[in-house]
Amino acid sequence: MLSLPFIPATAQNINRPKVIVPFSPRTLDQARAAVQWAGRAREAGADAFEWRVDALVGDAGQNSAESAELLKLAQRAIQGQPELPVLITLRSAAEGGQAQLDEAGYAAVVSELISCAESAQASKAHTRIAVDIEIDREAADQLRKHAGEAGIPVVASHHDFDRTPSTGVLLAKIRDMIVMGADVAKIAVMPQDPSDVARVLEVCSSAVETAEVPIIAISMGALGRTTRVFGGDFGSAATFAPLDDEPTAPGQISVAKLRSIWTEVR
Repeated sequence: MLSLPFIPATAQNINRPKVIVPFSPRTLDQARAAVQWAGRAREAGADAFEWRVDALVGDAGQNSAESAELLKLAQRAIQGQPELPVLITLRSAAEGGQAQLDEAGYAAVVSELISCAESAQASKAHTRIAVDIEIDREAADQLRKHAGEAGIPVVASHHDFDRTPSTGVLLAKIRDMIVMGADVAKIAVMPQDPSDVARVLEVCSSAVETAEVPIIAISMGALGRTTRVFGGDFGSAATFAPLDDEPTAPGQISVAKLRSIWTEVR
């Protein structure tokens, strides 16, 4: 098992989760500002930044000129910001993202991103990179193996924007991620009532007791904000917080507000 550069493999039952700031450019011009943006995230106190490429990939797939340019920009951004670790994410439309790709298209783009991360990491030994792989994609296991061979840590993820599955289903998802060889297991689900939020925290607390990898557990939306602020008290290893008030998922709280809350209550 690889240890993520920003989430130590022993990060269980920590009180303050690591802060990952998402960056989701919608145009190539915005993407070209990644290095400057990451610098702002670092100054704001981020532990890592997430490069969300799905808004740029859209339904183009990996063979378009736009996607080729995207990969080049991603590699340059990673190489240009060695002080802040990077999580590369292609979020599919099936899991709330903007990448309108079929299974083959998703696998092809993520595979290219892994190769991009490998090249960037090889060119700068101190560059720290991880990649998100959705556990429910058909090629998840194959992509995890590719990442392992490339020396790139994997955040295996499952997102449900409609509901909060049962405790058994959520624990089974986490087990599947661990069996697959993920370095971090992440679940993010939508609550319908407060009991759903409590169940996510219960699942996280239960999972970290036996899991050999860090767990990230998030209940989305306004109702689930407790998990983003106080998830660390239940063992969640990281939280996602935008640099400004432009969330990439429902319920995200900006870095400044999050740190202000922690300062008040810790």
